Amino acid sequence: MPAISRSASPSRATARPWGSGGRTPRAAKFWLAVLNDLQRRGVSDVLIACVDGLTGFPDAIAAVFPQAWVQTCIVHQIRASLRYVNYRDKRALAKDLRPVYTAANAEDALVELERFDERWAGATR
Repeated sequence: MPAISRSASPSRATARPWGSGGRTPRAAKFWLAVLNDLQRRGVSDVLIACVDGLTGFPDAIAAVFPQAWVQTCIVHQIRASLRYVNYRDKRALAKDLRPVYTAANAEDALVELERFDERWAGATR
C-alpha cells in the first residue's frame, strides 16, 4: 500500500512512494515512520487525512501533525458496516445507501438518509 505526498512548493522533492522495506505496511508504526519522513522532507502541515480504520493510525497522524483532521474513508466504513447485514440484503442495502454518501450537500444527504431509514429501519430479514 504506497502513500504519496505532494508539496505545495514544486521545488521541494517530497513526492515519494513508500514501500514496506521489510516492515508491515498495515502496522501503525510503519505509517508513523512514513509521516515522520514526510515531516523531515518539508511537509509542515496536513489538513485532512482519510484513513482506512487501521488501529493506531489516527494516533500516529496526531503525533506528527496534531492539527490534521482524521476521518475514516467512506468506502471502508460501508464495507465494515455491511459485515452486519444479511447476505441476501447486502446488494439492495448498499444500493439504497449510495444516494446518502453521494449527495451534493448535507441537506440532500439528510433527505436520502430519511428515505433509507424508512426502507431499512427495523429490517429483520
